[in-house]
Amino acid sequence: MNSIEKAIKTSFKRYKLNYKSKHWERYNLRNNLYKKLYLPNFRSNSLSSGLDDQNSDLNIKKTYLKLKKIGEKFIIKNLFEKNIGGLKNFIIFKRKILDFGQLFFIYWFFF
Repeated sequence: MNSIEKAIKTSFKRYKLNYKSKHWERYNLRNNLYKKLYLPNFRSNSLSSGLDDQNSDLNIKKTYLKLKKIGEKFIIKNLFEKNIGGLKNFIIFKRKILDFGQLFFIYWFFF
């Protein structure tokens, strides 16, 4: 956890405003969110508000079905077994965490 905290502090020092996404514009007080206390559940606190909490089980299932054409084996291989960040909206599928964010990254990397 100390290395994560150190990496966050280093990234803040090197941060360039022109790379800031619209999502992060509303987090002027985000230094409080990046404290060690909040890191284990970063996907279920206000740090990911508007991102990880936007998808229902139905939307996750629909997205998975769209991606299934690239191969279930490939998808399963690229999913996590642990709920990293304490995500609230996910489905357990073949002992893996099926969440919209990870499905998005799989799509992005594959296509």
